[in-house]
Amino acid sequence: MCFKQSITKALLLLAVALSYHHMLAQVTPEARLTKYGMSDGSVIRGISDNGKWAVAYGSNGATSEYSYPKLVDVENGVVTELLSASDAESGTASQANDVTDDGKMVVGGISGTPAYYNTETKQWVRLEVTLGNTGGRVMAVTPDGKYGVGLCTQGGYDEVPTMWDMATGKQISTPNLPRVDLSGTYENMTRFTGISADGRYIVGCVDYSYPQYVMYFLYDRQTESWDPIVFDYNADTNKFTAKKSGVLSLDGICISPNGKWVSGVLYTAEDARCPFRYSTETKEVEYMTRADDLDKGCVVIDDNGTIYAATPAVSPSRSLYILHDNYWYGLDELLQQRYGIDYYTRTGYYSTGLASAISANGKVLAGMAYISEDNYVLELPESFAEACSKVNLLSTYNVTPRSGSCITKVSNVAVKFSRRVAVTGSVSDIALKDEDGNVVKSALKFAANASDPRTVDIGFRTTALDKGKTYNIVIPAGTICLEGDQTKTNAEITITYVGHGDTPIVCTGVAPEEHSTVGHLDMTTNPVVFTFDTDVKVADGAKAQLYRNDETTPICDLNIFAGTNSETYNQVIVYPTSSQSLYKGNTYRVVIPEGSISDESGYSFNTEISVMYDGSYERTIVSDNTHIYIENFEGGMGNVMLYDGDKNTPTAEMEAWKFNSTTTAWWYAADDDYTNTCAVSHSMYTPAGKSDDWMVTPQLYIPDDKCYLSFKAQSYRFGSTDKLKVIIYSTDDVYNDLDAAKIEKFRTEGNVVVDKTLSPGSSEGTLNGDWELFNIDLSEYAGKNIYIAFVNENENQSAVFVAEVNVVHNMDMQIALTGVPESGVGMTEQAIKGNVTIKNGTSTYSSIKVQLLDGEGNVVDEISQDGLSLKAEDVFPFEFAKPLPLTSGTENKFTVYVELNGGETFDRLVTSIRNLSFRPTKRVVLEEYTGEACPNCPLGHLAIEKLEKTYGDRFIPVTYHVYTGDSFESGMTDYATYYLGMAAAPTGRINRGNIVSPMVSETVDGVVDYSFTSSTQKLWLETVSDELSTDADADLYINAIYDKATDVLSIPYAFKYALDMSNLNVGMFFIITEDSLSGYQQNNLYSFYDDDLGEWQKDGLYGKSIIYPYTFHDVARALYPSSNYSGMRGLVPTEVESNKDYTGTVSFGIKTNAPYVSNIYNCKVVCMMIDANTGRVINVARAKVSDSTGIEGVEGGNGSASISVDGAAIVVTANGEASVKVIAADGRTLADTTVNGSAVIPVSYKGVAVVKVSGNGHSTVRKVVVR
Repeated sequence: MCFKQSITKALLLLAVALSYHHMLAQVTPEARLTKYGMSDGSVIRGISDNGKWAVAYGSNGATSEYSYPKLVDVENGVVTELLSASDAESGTASQANDVTDDGKMVVGGISGTPAYYNTETKQWVRLEVTLGNTGGRVMAVTPDGKYGVGLCTQGGYDEVPTMWDMATGKQISTPNLPRVDLSGTYENMTRFTGISADGRYIVGCVDYSYPQYVMYFLYDRQTESWDPIVFDYNADTNKFTAKKSGVLSLDGICISPNGKWVSGVLYTAEDARCPFRYSTETKEVEYMTRADDLDKGCVVIDDNGTIYAATPAVSPSRSLYILHDNYWYGLDELLQQRYGIDYYTRTGYYSTGLASAISANGKVLAGMAYISEDNYVLELPESFAEACSKVNLLSTYNVTPRSGSCITKVSNVAVKFSRRVAVTGSVSDIALKDEDGNVVKSALKFAANASDPRTVDIGFRTTALDKGKTYNIVIPAGTICLEGDQTKTNAEITITYVGHGDTPIVCTGVAPEEHSTVGHLDMTTNPVVFTFDTDVKVADGAKAQLYRNDETTPICDLNIFAGTNSETYNQVIVYPTSSQSLYKGNTYRVVIPEGSISDESGYSFNTEISVMYDGSYERTIVSDNTHIYIENFEGGMGNVMLYDGDKNTPTAEMEAWKFNSTTTAWWYAADDDYTNTCAVSHSMYTPAGKSDDWMVTPQLYIPDDKCYLSFKAQSYRFGSTDKLKVIIYSTDDVYNDLDAAKIEKFRTEGNVVVDKTLSPGSSEGTLNGDWELFNIDLSEYAGKNIYIAFVNENENQSAVFVAEVNVVHNMDMQIALTGVPESGVGMTEQAIKGNVTIKNGTSTYSSIKVQLLDGEGNVVDEISQDGLSLKAEDVFPFEFAKPLPLTSGTENKFTVYVELNGGETFDRLVTSIRNLSFRPTKRVVLEEYTGEACPNCPLGHLAIEKLEKTYGDRFIPVTYHVYTGDSFESGMTDYATYYLGMAAAPTGRINRGNIVSPMVSETVDGVVDYSFTSSTQKLWLETVSDELSTDADADLYINAIYDKATDVLSIPYAFKYALDMSNLNVGMFFIITEDSLSGYQQNNLYSFYDDDLGEWQKDGLYGKSIIYPYTFHDVARALYPSSNYSGMRGLVPTEVESNKDYTGTVSFGIKTNAPYVSNIYNCKVVCMMIDANTGRVINVARAKVSDSTGIEGVEGGNGSASISVDGAAIVVTANGEASVKVIAADGRTLADTTVNGSAVIPVSYKGVAVVKVSGNGHSTVRKVVVR
């Protein structure tokens, strides 16, 4: 039995995967790769000799004891816990180290004593611990369950090697064992670690606690003698001598199940770590000390003598290799080439890790991707050695310029392999040929690159390629070999190019479209995407620029990044390093300079590309009837201006708070429950330094002397002297950003109104309750425009927090409308009425005039009254006799203007009514942060169930599993955690609004009560209700059809706006979700009785701490596009007409864009229609994925049938008898019938549908919209 005993826990920082071209064998047998994400940190430690069972355990963080033993049924993936729930929760120590071939006996320990778990009786059976010993554990068992080996403990570090008769539980004598370590010191710490299947050979060690002195040995029960492994022992001198000079010690020894081989890791005098193989029959040692063998550890070995090792030897992030025929084969390479399995997309792991165990026949391997939790089991139909023998070591390569690209000229072509190579062929073997096989140009060079022996260079005299023609370069089989081994050669390699013609590359499209209104540019939500007429690459150091208005100096440089997959090779994205706002009232130019982008061959550079946009961003000055300005930072830092004048490097602690040295002068913060949202700035730098960090409000107009500034503040660390300075600067200049010159004006011309040392309050760890309130009179700024700056100029202190920044206006009056809707449908007019409430406490008003003005400023109606005596809190109701005329399909703006005492004081309320031409069907989307290991996440399941029952298909849930080790983690961490900002589970955003919780609990008279509603906060139920009570601007419908033959998912979409709209910048964001995924769910609710907890409460169907199996639905598996979270541009025009249908289709490959999907037919597609300027979700649609069922597409076919829509019916006219199938967007079959000639087929449905008419050997397919 061969397994690893221990694994050091560390943090994986980074893994970068290179993309190579892979050639697959023509006939590939099936292999099965199963991932096991164990949330308690358990690691697979051993596997049965026959590979049918595996065992795992982890470590209890509270007690630091080994615990959570498990048995894994490899065939069906079922994981069985070997401790009761109460024992696991109480932290009972236990291990599962090995298992018999029948899976009935798992050996290890329980509560510190050696024992085995009987899977039939479901009980732990303790083994004999002889007098003087206090405990122990079993490390290995023979496959028949006859013998077990391990150790007994005597307290402290003392250990006794022990063998048991597993049938009786009694110990078996093993005389003549060693007692000295490599230093010759007698040590009473010897253990057995493995045993051969027949029970003859046992491996063990002396002095396990000092790595440099550990002596590993092989014990032969037949001769009752032992041999030191890789060392000779002189009993007379009591000294050990390495069999090979330079070997210092060993580590991680294991024995093959058949007892023929022992393997492990050598430590050498050169500080190298490398594997070795020891024959128990010949006692000979094979040392792997070549360059490729170095720095490999964590070794296991099978009956064939095949070694499995990981590199780097001691890193938590490793890559697994198999040694065959003196070559190391990467596990990822083997899986990709031999079985067509992409390990990384299949598992979601960043590395192949190490082999924890291997079956006797070398066909079943248990691995661990990194430190803990992320395990996998790989089952092959052949041994790993056999699989390796079928892998061509020279079939993994990439080509520059990329094969298949459209290029202008050929001169130098580089083929880069994953290993060092040599060229055995002749330059005469290589030629550039046209599509007819004629030689266009013979190669001048065919040789390994002198500085990088992994690369083969092919050189031609520069040759122009005719536009549209295809050219090939064929590297014959056997002309390239591995360096030093001419038996390992390449298969034929064909490189194909298409001629581009000697003209500059052409930009064929840009998104957002030119002259669109754009609020901001950044990499993840709003980059500019340029599409070209060929695959492109970016010139070294090339940058684009962003210009404002007619300025000749750019605002900033923009990065240019070329596409990285087959769908984006002909695109570049252009974006600023940090988000850049494009302000309303300004025009902007994105300029890509001439010569920045070429075709793949480095020719045909672009001419200058310039795209114009209209800015749409306005710094939001949130106000109400008594506030001129409100900023609570719930939406982040987007509504304030920031300036970092120090550029100091933050400490690691501050980097964890998302600070960097260039763009985060201030950042947002909150308590763990998302309350006390605020802004924070620090002065914790490495090396120590002084802050110069500014946070400035938008320009604010102070109308009179009745205004004041209010905010709260506190500091971070006890013992630090953190001061906050507040400066008010009055100017009519409008600033939308800050620079050094503007900051200097604040310093020299502004007024310092606060300069005070803050207190952290009672706690450093929380914000709640520790705030100091500031109120600053603004009367001296009456009638002026001002900016308010919060300044951190501390040096080597901690941090300052600012919250609830308000500019309050003690107003003379308050205007409010009553009974006026935000939107309506097809209205011709609207009565306008409301109230004017007097707020001035010192004046009395005798007259009032109230006017209603339309969007053009024309007076629609007027109310005047004299002889009044209006005082504070008096209410003057008004109702205009003439209604406001409305135009259907537009947003109708209007104003209510009020004068008191003939104009002594006045105010106005400007608002609008969205008069829709029809009422779109509105849906809302919930994006939830959740996980299997989240014990409170059943609250999310309950709330989703409640919402689905309440709102049906108008509520669309999407769940993101982003817990480390979660079975359904699908690469969504950046999106869910960093973009959506969710860090606690279960929480969610509804239509990308605020983060809210699904349920709350209150304790009343000692009884815990859970509820879907709350009097103190909005929960999911109320938030969804509020969203659905407002109208959507547009209808949206989609379908989803998967073509298995091409692996393409097609998503036909249709939308119709209810308003005429212009200057749109709308994206379509697609999410693939999957249903019917089997996993487990932790549950903290199982001890409560509460009807709102449903089956998750005590005595319910799920009323236990861990539910397995549990079926998950609506699990997010892919985002498309994956890096632009505002969605694809260009699908929605910048101007739309009310009541007009717009349709199209988005298509993409599933394997490349949705690799985490297990079963595409269990999936749905969610489409979010997003205003990219504001982030507002306009509407949402969802469709179940259906197969193509013979449907060639959503438009097409070769038949002559006529298909049209008449209201809620499909009208079909066929040439004779034909079958008709109608498929809805959600995958349902709406109709499946036969017609003869013409027929009207009614359908109870609204939205996009696909109609297929088949007859007489022909078919017609059409996408329609049923109203």
